[in-house]
Amino acid sequence: AQLRQFVRDARAHAARTGLINDMVSAFDRSDDALSDDVLVANIRLLLLGGHDTTASTMAWMVIELARQP
Repeated sequence: AQLRQFVRDARAHAARTGLINDMVSAFDRSDDALSDDVLVANIRLLLLGGHDTTASTMAWMVIELARQP
């Protein structure tokens, strides 16, 4: 529900910058405009992917620091 509100806000305030605003404006300008459901799914995918890679990187950093202080 909160991501849908972000998409609505991005459409209402097109002059703002940020990842969600950039995605919404890029999709809205294209010939194949995507539904809000597809936009929300893409945003979720990016957020989860970013979280997973960051968590993995931090875990490996701790492991390497423990091995080689």
